[in-house]
Amino acid sequence: MKASRLEKITDFDLLVEEVQDLIKRVGLSENQLICQGREQDGEDWHLGTGSLLELEHKEEDTYKYIFPSLKGTVLEKYIKKYNGYRTRIMNVSPRNCYSIHRDPTPRIHIPIVTNKDAWMVWPHYNECHHMGLGHTYWADTTKFHSFMNAGAEDRIHIIMCVDAMHPKLIV
Repeated sequence: MKASRLEKITDFDLLVEEVQDLIKRVGLSENQLICQGREQDGEDWHLGTGSLLELEHKEEDTYKYIFPSLKGTVLEKYIKKYNGYRTRIMNVSPRNCYSIHRDPTPRIHIPIVTNKDAWMVWPHYNECHHMGLGHTYWADTTKFHSFMNAGAEDRIHIIMCVDAMHPKLIV
């Protein structure tokens, strides 16, 4: 299985509120914003977004410092819980999809806004998964995959890189 539901988020409504406020406050660049940077005290919400191939600094694990303004938030709690890095908030607009690609590491997904027509797809394995609200998910994005939003509403996820061997990621 290329995706697994990990846990129910008990403070989901607060997390959604934090993400929506963050999007309003800093905006999305290329439908993304980043929550971690390469420097301990910096806060560049757009440095490290976009395709990994286009980044100046391609080592995802160097984006490890949670931005200071996220201290004490539910978002920070989940980044720390999963030892996430290069955590981004990503939006796929209605009736859009990404190209088929693979990533260097698995990802944790936390859906914030979704619809019944938003799916992650692993075409070479004939697998697809809808990730519902209120849970965290582990996804093996080291295999060729894509995601699509065939619905009429946005699809917004928190997506963080994780170490596949992290003890909290027993799947």
